[in-house]
Amino acid sequence: MPIEFLSFPVQSGKTTWLAETFSGRSDTFGFLTPGGPEDRRLHALPTGEERPYAAAEGVEAIEIGRFRLDVAAFEWGLAHVRKAIANPACKRLIIDEIGLLEVRQNRGFAPGIDAIIDAVRHRNDLTTYLVVRDFLLPEARKRWQLHGATVNDPRLFPARPACTGLVLAGGQSRRMGTDKAFIERDGTPAYARAATLLAPHCERVLVNGPAAYPPYASLPDASDLQGHGPMSGVRTAARIGGGLLVLGVDYPQLAAAAIERLMAAALLTGRSVCFRQAGRSEADALEPLVAYYAPHDLVALAAWPGASLRRFLAERDPVVLPHDHRLGLVSVDLP
Repeated sequence: MPIEFLSFPVQSGKTTWLAETFSGRSDTFGFLTPGGPEDRRLHALPTGEERPYAAAEGVEAIEIGRFRLDVAAFEWGLAHVRKAIANPACKRLIIDEIGLLEVRQNRGFAPGIDAIIDAVRHRNDLTTYLVVRDFLLPEARKRWQLHGATVNDPRLFPARPACTGLVLAGGQSRRMGTDKAFIERDGTPAYARAATLLAPHCERVLVNGPAAYPPYASLPDASDLQGHGPMSGVRTAARIGGGLLVLGVDYPQLAAAAIERLMAAALLTGRSVCFRQAGRSEADALEPLVAYYAPHDLVALAAWPGASLRRFLAERDPVVLPHDHRLGLVSVDLP
């Protein structure tokens, strides 16, 4: 009977993880949606049968921008799910995914979701997973009255390595004219606001800088690593072991959702994760100061000859999340 959510940001490795976790199991039914915007398709579990989303000319379609989605594909997917619910062999049911069509427009799979949710409540031996984008999760909870449903059950994922939160506050703030770490906003200094964003995802939070940062422990640059800006702070913290969730002190408008997206992608992939910056060339587009650094990459960092975190990240094949202007991913260096 349990109904759970699986919820991840776009381009975080969700499709690969779903296939690795749910495909090839005789007790798992439902469907996945592999492919890109141009060739997305429904992939039935456990049979592997597929149905394209794209509508041929002359058939009934749902139009979304330049895309035409085959109404019959949605009906095919719902019929497959209804059959699965009636099959005693089905112990896990996955619906990938519930999106804007369903949550905000009551189209796509929405007409059948209510009946499916009602039906699975009568199967005490069945766990149903509803896949929904992270930014739609609150609306999906409300839409289907699933306020208490588990999200991203930890038992589905490998144990996450210990994670230290690191606020980078050690810059000299020449352009700002005053120490950015202590600039207050609504009565809270910048270092404390940054630490608060990291704390829910970490075993501990340290502030890398030369001062005291109560109530958080200060982590000055190691004596043999000084003089290389943010790289010195990350290399110093890397000696602790485990993963590092890093945030520069000068992102005053950063939303908590940005950190949540980093950690969701890290949970899926076990890799380092960062965002793509807006308005930069491909070679210089990674944002290294709002990022998660995986333990295996931090080991490699110790022997890396350069001083640029951005270049180091680019060489390590991180998960790169798309820039989202709603997340406040803007560094502020000037008064």
